[in-house]
Amino acid sequence: METHLSNPYPASQNQNPQTQNPSPSLTSPVHVGCPQNQLSEHPSVVGTKEDVITFTNRSMHLPNSFSMKRLMPNISYLRDHGVPASHISKFLLRHPNMFCMMDPDRFHTSVVTIHGMGFNPLNTRFVDAVRAMLISKSSWDGKCDLYKSLGWSDGDFMSAFRMYPNCMLSSEKKIMRGFEFFVGELGWEPSSLSRCPVIMSLNLEKRVIPRCSVLEVLLAKGLIEKDVKWSTALKLTEKQFLERFVTKYEEEAAELMRVYHGMTKSRGTVGV
Repeated sequence: METHLSNPYPASQNQNPQTQNPSPSLTSPVHVGCPQNQLSEHPSVVGTKEDVITFTNRSMHLPNSFSMKRLMPNISYLRDHGVPASHISKFLLRHPNMFCMMDPDRFHTSVVTIHGMGFNPLNTRFVDAVRAMLISKSSWDGKCDLYKSLGWSDGDFMSAFRMYPNCMLSSEKKIMRGFEFFVGELGWEPSSLSRCPVIMSLNLEKRVIPRCSVLEVLLAKGLIEKDVKWSTALKLTEKQFLERFVTKYEEEAAELMRVYHGMTKSRGTVGV
C-alpha cells in the first residue's frame, strides 16, 4: 500500500460513506460543527449511572439541546466495525465531544478509513486514530507538512501514526520542540522518532531532560551499556526509572539524584 503525507478521505466530500469506502491512505479530515449534550435518559450508552454522571459533568459546556442524532449513529459505527463496548464507553467518558460534535457522515468516513488502513478495532489505537483523523483539515495538513520538514518520510509518518495516532494531536510547537531536543541536542536520527513517537508527547522539562541527563552520566561512567534503549527508559514509571537508573547506582554516582532533579545539565549525543 502506498503511503502519503496527505488526505485519508475520498476526493469528493459528497460521496455517501455508507456506500463508498475511502482509500486507506493519509489525507486531511474536515472541520465539523458544534457539540451538544444530553445522555441521562440513555445510560446503556455509557454504562453505569456513575458513568452517566461523569459524562454529564464533563459535557456541561455543551448545549442541552442534543437529541442523540449525532451520538447514537457515531457509537453505532464503532460497534458495527467491531470496537468493543468497553473501549467505546472509555472514550465516550474521556472525550464526549468526539461523539457529540461530529457529523455522523464524517465520523463514519473516518471509521471506515481507519479500518481500511489496517487498524485493529480490538485495540484502543483504533479509536485513537479515529479521533486524530477528526481534527481540522488545516491542522492535519499543517502537521503533516511539519513532520516532513523535520525529516520524516511518508513511511516514517505512516509508521508513527499507526503506532501512536495521538502524534497528530500534539501542537506544532510541541512537535518542533521535541525534534529540537531529540534530533538537535541528542543527535538522534529523525526516523528513529517515528519508531517511538509516544516519547514526543512526554513533558520535556519534567521528564525527558532529567532522565536523559541521568542516562548520560551513567553512560559516561561506564555504568550502562551504549545499547540501552533510552526510549524505553523514558516510558518507565517514575518508580521504575528511579529504581533502575538512580538508586541502583547511588554509590558509583552520588550526583545522580541532583542531576535527576535538574540541578546539573550535561547533554551530549546519545542513541535511541
